[in-house]
Amino acid sequence: MLTKCLHHLLNLYFRFNETSSAHKISSVELNGLVRDLDLSKTEVEILASRLQRWNLLEENIRVTSFCTCRLLFESFFKKEESLVFCYIDGLLKELGIAHEPNEWWLFIDASKLILKAGLLNNGNELPSRPVAHAVYMKETYQNLKQFFGDD
Repeated sequence: MLTKCLHHLLNLYFRFNETSSAHKISSVELNGLVRDLDLSKTEVEILASRLQRWNLLEENIRVTSFCTCRLLFESFFKKEESLVFCYIDGLLKELGIAHEPNEWWLFIDASKLILKAGLLNNGNELPSRPVAHAVYMKETYQNLKQFFGDD
């Protein structure tokens, strides 16, 4: 996946470079690329390191900044088997948002491969917050019981 991504980026870069001046990737653009590609920590480090080596990143970007950002919120998530849960009160407090349960509603989304839940703000004034996530879990009564911790 990462190799294919790098080849695609290089093709775009060289095609662009033939007709125009080089474009250096900003930290905002790199963050967006990392998010869109859903890369692991190791893949992010490799991608950023190679882009930096090829002189495709703006000078102020530090590759190490991508290694620690997840640590801020990691303690609010817990993994049990194939499920990942979120400690909502703590996460919202860390984000500086008062948790008013009446202002949020639970949203459940399922596809062939993923079952996920999130909190949506009633007035759409705040972004949604992930609550739980499971890969390769279908939306069945038994799985939903496990998903929400009901025994």
